[in-house]
Amino acid sequence: MRKTGDIMNGNLVLSADGNTDRILGCINLDPGRSFTIPLGTTTYYTFRREPVVLYTDNGFLVKTNNLNVCQLGTADDPSEIISDKDVRMNSNRITNLPAPNLPHEAVNKLYVPHVDVTPRKT
Repeated sequence: MRKTGDIMNGNLVLSADGNTDRILGCINLDPGRSFTIPLGTTTYYTFRREPVVLYTDNGFLVKTNNLNVCQLGTADDPSEIISDKDVRMNSNRITNLPAPNLPHEAVNKLYVPHVDVTPRKT
């Protein structure tokens, strides 16, 4: 059975009773095809195998226990990433850090002049 083009008004509630998982989406997606879930006028989620893409006008906010964790993109700066928590690197590195433009920006080791802290004999 195939049906296309219908519009449903009102709420669509899927029961989560019992021990069966609920799935909303598309399986066996061919390469080059996508599955899109609209979430507003210009916000939508698209699955194209890898990676998952989320398009929004005002960024993507991650919250845990109603506390902001991080935001990817903002209405003012779509490329900005805001972290509201410490970032644990798990022995990984931060790379490709450019020379700073403002005094509060992080710098790489090549930018910081070497200071000899060896005690001098007098």
